[in-house]
Amino acid sequence: VETLLRGPSVSCDLRLEEDRFDSPRYAREGQSGTLRSALAEEAVPAIAEGLMAARPFLGPSHLARVFSELVERHGGLPDHHNDAEAEEPFARLFNTTTLSSRHFRIYTAAEVYHHRTGEVVGRVRRVHEVFLRPLRGPDGAIRRVWAETVSSRTL
Repeated sequence: VETLLRGPSVSCDLRLEEDRFDSPRYAREGQSGTLRSALAEEAVPAIAEGLMAARPFLGPSHLARVFSELVERHGGLPDHHNDAEAEEPFARLFNTTTLSSRHFRIYTAAEVYHHRTGEVVGRVRRVHEVFLRPLRGPDGAIRRVWAETVSSRTL
């Protein structure tokens, strides 16, 4: 995760002045400077660790919310950023991530049938939103999965 969050931002308004493998030099608005990462270097390990601790993510919006919170908490955006630079670290992370859904919507229907008349005398339909929450051991391995009912309502 740290590797995805590091590296020069390709969507910034800086231009390359000197191409060096260890620390390329960039110029912006008449000033020279070095851009090593779209995020503040010192914040990257804490952001990566926070992302790993927050797993599993319920979906893309959950990942985005957690990422934004971590960037803000750890002062991740350097002073020289613009909107495109601020979005690029998340795009790098999101574009290489697969979010397998553990969130399901289950529809149920029940009827009461009168056996003498053959009529349906009662009917109810419900929708249940269920999240399969993995329960992990100290080593991080999933030990079992708990089916958590998030909501249930009559249709």
